[in-house]
Amino acid sequence: MNLADKAKSLGFEEVEFREMLQLFVETCLSDLERLQGAIDRKQSQMAAAAAHSMKGAARSFGLDELARKAEIIELEASGNDLHHCGDIAAAIRLEIDEILQLLQTSDSVDEA
Repeated sequence: MNLADKAKSLGFEEVEFREMLQLFVETCLSDLERLQGAIDRKQSQMAAAAAHSMKGAARSFGLDELARKAEIIELEASGNDLHHCGDIAAAIRLEIDEILQLLQTSDSVDEA
C-alpha cells in the first residue's frame, strides 16, 4: 500500500492519513484482543461485535481485504460458529502488522 496514494484517494493529506491510520491500528489491535478473548470463551455475540467494529473501521480506510475478513468473522460468529474465526483473526493480525511496518518504514524514510 502506498500511503500517499491511499491518502489522496480518500481525500486526506498524507501526514493526516498516517496519524489516523495509526489510531486505526491501535483500535484494531484492541478489537482483535477482544475478539480473541471472545473466541477463547466461546462468546459468539462478543466476537461478532468486535469483528463488526473492525469491519467498519477498515472500510473507512479503504482496507477492503481486512474488512472482508472481519465480515466473515462477524457472519460466522453471528451464526454461533467460531470454528474458523481464530484462523481468520490471525490473518487480520498479519495485515495489521503489515500496516504497522509500513507506518514505521515510512516514518524512518521521513526522518532521513
